[in-house]
Amino acid sequence: MRHGYRQLLIWIACVGPALCGCGSTHTDDNIYNPDESERISAALFAEADQLYLQEEYVAANEKYEKGLSVSPLSPKGEQVINRQYEMGRKLMYAEKEGPLGLPFPKWFSSEAAGLDILKDIAARSAVAAEKKAEGVVGPRSFPVMEDAQWTLATHHYSNADYETALEHFDAIVKYFPDGQWTIKANWFAAECYYRQNEGPEYDVQILDESLRRFRGFIERYPFPIATREDVQLAEARIATMMNRKAAKNYITAVHYAEREHLKAAQAYCEVVLAQYGQTDWAPQATQLLSKVKIALKKRSEVE
Repeated sequence: MRHGYRQLLIWIACVGPALCGCGSTHTDDNIYNPDESERISAALFAEADQLYLQEEYVAANEKYEKGLSVSPLSPKGEQVINRQYEMGRKLMYAEKEGPLGLPFPKWFSSEAAGLDILKDIAARSAVAAEKKAEGVVGPRSFPVMEDAQWTLATHHYSNADYETALEHFDAIVKYFPDGQWTIKANWFAAECYYRQNEGPEYDVQILDESLRRFRGFIERYPFPIATREDVQLAEARIATMMNRKAAKNYITAVHYAEREHLKAAQAYCEVVLAQYGQTDWAPQATQLLSKVKIALKKRSEVE
């Protein structure tokens, strides 16, 4: 505890004046001493390394995070972030990795602890992408940041938390446009919208976004850029969604026809035939439209 308190005082003495703008009136180089900052971060990393060896991964991550906040461009940054990723995955999948019939390792903890560590890594994605675009060195471990985003995305996807998964898939597409997971992330982002729609009787706005994304996927990543399976499944999803949208319009037409709002029923039948003529609902819309027109003619004759 005393050692940690002493380090905090050193950090405040060295870095504090630069943050608040007080103290010396000399140049920034005289106010902020990068060598001292690096020395403090090195001490924090050394403490974290000991905790890592003791398999105290949550405590180790806290020390690594403090070290990176003091010196984001530390030469040890790449090793630190890679180790954070390792710890995060071990905590997430501890139960699955534990040897059958034997006690779980010391690092067994809740899944939430591993997720929190991966979130710490993923949170650096925006800054990392900006620095990379500017040609500035660091933050390091760019591929591991993408891996962290992917692990978080697929975890939430497998747990049917599609909104949170979508955030991480979109982050991969935005911050890692040439990454190893970019093509898959594009596909799964569209799939997240698809899976949030529960049927034709529900709001189709989610389907519209999924359609847009799947069509964009096929246009941007045709086979063999994307796998044949992904392209074919995207095409199948588009066909299914077109059927759902046709069903939504047909159901609405039936609703109006049953209430004798014939003009509205006619309009929705015509939408099905004009926009979804290749779907399974087109023949039914044709039959209903014929009946609606007959009813309209009879009504006009009576009037």
